[in-house]
Amino acid sequence: MKKQEIKNRDYISWSQYSLYKQSPEEYKRRYIDGEDGYTNEAMEFGKNVAEGLENGSDDIEIETIRLIMPNYPKREFDITEVYKGIKLKGKLDLFNPNKKIIGEIKTGKQKWTQERADKHGQLKFYNLLCLARYKTMAKEINLYWFETDNSEEEIKLTGKHKVFKVNHRLSDILLFFSDVKIVNNKIEKLRLKYAKRNL
Repeated sequence: MKKQEIKNRDYISWSQYSLYKQSPEEYKRRYIDGEDGYTNEAMEFGKNVAEGLENGSDDIEIETIRLIMPNYPKREFDITEVYKGIKLKGKLDLFNPNKKIIGEIKTGKQKWTQERADKHGQLKFYNLLCLARYKTMAKEINLYWFETDNSEEEIKLTGKHKVFKVNHRLSDILLFFSDVKIVNNKIEKLRLKYAKRNL
């Protein structure tokens, strides 16, 4: 990512928001200084699964997931919308625009629970995008968790999976947006500082 692209970035995404919340210093390193982002084997595995589902794969485990998953008209669906003056951008794993149904795929050894799924900020961010574009929250949000075994040299799917129907109230999404707005303002100050430094 070129520094000019970073400086001109005029939107906030889930990855920007979540990284800034975890560490403003790490955000600056990646999004302001343009250094490579952190990654690990589990993250790469999840990325490979997503790409395999999007483009097709010879991997029998990925194709098994494809058979399990219900059909969504859109995969890797991009949404960019302005909501109350804040430009939001996201990419939904799975989406049915007509029925307003969001699907999110997660892999990993850490077990998901209903409470964790309901509180997960990424799904709130995606519901906020749905509200911004369609003037209504998603009618349904499904989180599909596929368990992995990380104990061997290679990460593998265990064959266990679970589906969580995520529950949000409008008040949850509006409260979440309040925090997105605060974080976006802090990020804008960082960008302004970067711009002045490089005049």
